[in-house]
Amino acid sequence: MSDFEYKRAVREIQQFLRYISLTERGIPYLVADGVFGVQTEDAVKIFQRIFELPITGIVNTATWERMRQEYLVRRAIADR
Repeated sequence: MSDFEYKRAVREIQQFLRYISLTERGIPYLVADGVFGVQTEDAVKIFQRIFELPITGIVNTATWERMRQEYLVRRAIADR
């Protein structure tokens, strides 16, 4: 994965978490800057705790899929 692709993926994770944070208390509102720093890692851990995933701070396949699913559900509801 190139640096550009990595930053784009991190930005997408941050955007998902930011949108989910609008309805899930506890998840901090993130700036989508493409940097996987402490704030992003902490937000991932909180997301994992809320959705009963292993708390690692790493966005593995299970975390990514659940994050994407939660984002899409909230978007579908908002778009009604």
